[in-house]
Amino acid sequence: MSVGALPRELGRYVLYDQIAAGGMATVHFGRMHGAVGFSRLVAVKRLHPNYASDAHFVQMFLDEARLAARVSHPNVVSTLDVVADEGEVFLVMEHVLGDSLEAMMPRDGSRPIPLAVISSIVCGVLEGLHGAHEALDDSGEPLEIVHRDVSPHNILVGVDGVARVFDFGIAKATTSTQETREGVIKGKVTYMAPEQVRGTADRRADLYAAGVILWELLAGRRRHAGERNDGLFLKLAKNEIEAPPPPSSLRPDADAALDAVVARATHPDPDQRFDTAREMAVALEAAVAPAPARDVTEWVREVAGTRVDRVAAVMRRIESDVQGGAEGRLTSMMARAGSTGSIHVVTATIPRTGTGSVQVRADGARPSERPTMHAAQRSWTMPAALVAFTVAMLLVGVRTLTRRDAASVTHVDAAPLTSATTTNGVAPNASEPATELPAAAPAAAPSSAEADAGPRRAAPPARAWVAPAPAFRPQPRDVAPASAPPARGDAPPQASPTHKPGCESPFAIGSDGIRQIKPECL
Repeated sequence: MSVGALPRELGRYVLYDQIAAGGMATVHFGRMHGAVGFSRLVAVKRLHPNYASDAHFVQMFLDEARLAARVSHPNVVSTLDVVADEGEVFLVMEHVLGDSLEAMMPRDGSRPIPLAVISSIVCGVLEGLHGAHEALDDSGEPLEIVHRDVSPHNILVGVDGVARVFDFGIAKATTSTQETREGVIKGKVTYMAPEQVRGTADRRADLYAAGVILWELLAGRRRHAGERNDGLFLKLAKNEIEAPPPPSSLRPDADAALDAVVARATHPDPDQRFDTAREMAVALEAAVAPAPARDVTEWVREVAGTRVDRVAAVMRRIESDVQGGAEGRLTSMMARAGSTGSIHVVTATIPRTGTGSVQVRADGARPSERPTMHAAQRSWTMPAALVAFTVAMLLVGVRTLTRRDAASVTHVDAAPLTSATTTNGVAPNASEPATELPAAAPAAAPSSAEADAGPRRAAPPARAWVAPAPAFRPQPRDVAPASAPPARGDAPPQASPTHKPGCESPFAIGSDGIRQIKPECL
């Protein structure tokens, strides 16, 4: 399980190497991509090429997708999408980090599974089957789905401690478009109910298979180990199958209540079994209390930790490739924002491992040429993306602060006042309130030649900006502010030969932060 092969694009999905293989299909790692850098790891089921040209198998594949999409349950692997590409069909499912129950089951009885963990796993499987059995169509009518292939191969136990059913490839329902071919029996013989061999199966056939799985988990070995499929098939057809030994005879921690659940679930007569998967789950919970999910997680880590870690490593490698693709998408977005003043949604495929290519789509259009990104180019792609992102954020921050300051200015009518020049709305001298000119007609700074020519005509009265009082420290009324520079557009104050003492500056800052004329200087 590696990402050595060149990823394959399937519309908005990217296909990686396979996770597992079955009789009709293989399962691959996949990545779903959306707008603005959104991505999600998925599992992609791919029909074998030798079946992809057979209309019957293709229709079965599509039936599986349609039926699985109807089942929405925490104990069923969700089906997300179906993709057709270059004559092949792909089924997109949620990716669950974990392992199949088949890979974790004991085969020689040397590694018994705790009863509570067994109860938790089987109850989860039964709840998922019940969700499938009770699924409805658009009009609210029962679909009467029968899985017909319930086995440890099609049960996934995640590191979250939840057991999930998947692979509805041979499921039967009222809406199935393909009838079973005459003389063809679908399913695994070792988990097949006697009536399924004879061609008549309902939901109780799935309960029989769940009962066989329960017995094998308790016994720590296969029920029909060493038997040939053809011989077992004849026994099932003739209804000559023997009842399995009770679990209490195989392990000391099992009791009569657990024996009764197994015996009823595996009874050759479907009328003697449980009526529903929910009913069987309730009976099993009464016999053995299920373990919490954290205990199941510990068991999964104990028996399948190496395989799970190997899968997780591949997932991290895919994630690192996707991060590179996200940087490329961010760079494209920032470049478009800088040239047009607005950000457009741009999606891009992830960069290839090795010497692959990057393809950027704007508004869903596919470019005719795909530039190749070599190692030398990738060396500066990351710094360039970071620089572009930083510059764009600074520009947005400056624009935001400017608009916020302009919106928060309070104007009052007043005579022309002398003030200090402000920077971002904050006066250099905290004791002096700032005067801000109207933003619509900013005053140009006087040139050096104009300053040498002497005083010029005063500008129209400005509107004083009143800053919040706590931001200033008023001076006493009898103390003049220290060397306030002339306001923009006002003539410099001239000294009067008859000025009164203390009136070098006729203004003072009041307790409310507003510049006032000293009464004694009038």
